[in-house]
Amino acid sequence: AAAITPKCAPSWRRSLATVEWRSAISALSRVCPSTQRRSRHRQPHHPRNRQERNMASRPQSAELLPAESGKGSAGIVAIRHSFIGSGQFIGDGGRELQRVWQLGQWRPIARCDGRFVSRDSSVAHFTLTELCALFSVDASSAIVAIRMGNAALDGVETVRFRGGGGLLSYARADGRSVHTLNTESGLARKLIALAGVRAVAASLAPPAAAVFESLCRLLEAIPDKDGQRTAKASAVCVALRFALARAHARGFSESGGDATNPTRGGGQSSASGRELHSTP
Repeated sequence: AAAITPKCAPSWRRSLATVEWRSAISALSRVCPSTQRRSRHRQPHHPRNRQERNMASRPQSAELLPAESGKGSAGIVAIRHSFIGSGQFIGDGGRELQRVWQLGQWRPIARCDGRFVSRDSSVAHFTLTELCALFSVDASSAIVAIRMGNAALDGVETVRFRGGGGLLSYARADGRSVHTLNTESGLARKLIALAGVRAVAASLAPPAAAVFESLCRLLEAIPDKDGQRTAKASAVCVALRFALARAHARGFSESGGDATNPTRGGGQSSASGRELHSTP
């Protein structure tokens, strides 16, 4: 088009050449759809591009809620994910995990899915107790000492958040600490490796202990070979949490909004599901 329409050409001739050029591009796009896709991506205000941007910017939801029991209600359950994080382990934790994620600076630990180490060197001088106070952590467990430190090994302490996930810290001999943020499955895998599941479960309320121990038993059944447990742990955790929360929400709806009424089905929806649904 530039070759046949020099700058000195009349405007009507340049317009005609532009129309012919666009017609040729349109014909090529029908033959080669990839050309059409490329041309669309160059147009930021293309309707489809705007739709994709709106979908990407839409806030992710996070938790199962019971449907409103009304006329015509079919027990539909709304789903939203409390934990988003980096977007890789969506749903593998609760609101408190998401809140602490946003408060700190975390980078993923290589070959250890669902576990992140603090990038903020200033928190290395805080103990786990002090860090929990700094972040105003809403915990479902006490701070549990998994392993006492000595000259050869770092001490290990952990705390589980309400709704899932938690902090696990290594206390070094020089007085500094390495703090890690863990999704629910990441915390479970690490505690399985450190033989600390029972110690943490003993400090949890029965509903939370039932959820956490069930997850740990499922993960223990996956062979810890060639990274199989690491690769599958998050999906197993999300599926378990979804099933429990859905069962609780269904019982909540059947009981007319009273999940604690055993005579109307709500009490049978499991306290484990209630722990996932009613806590952040």
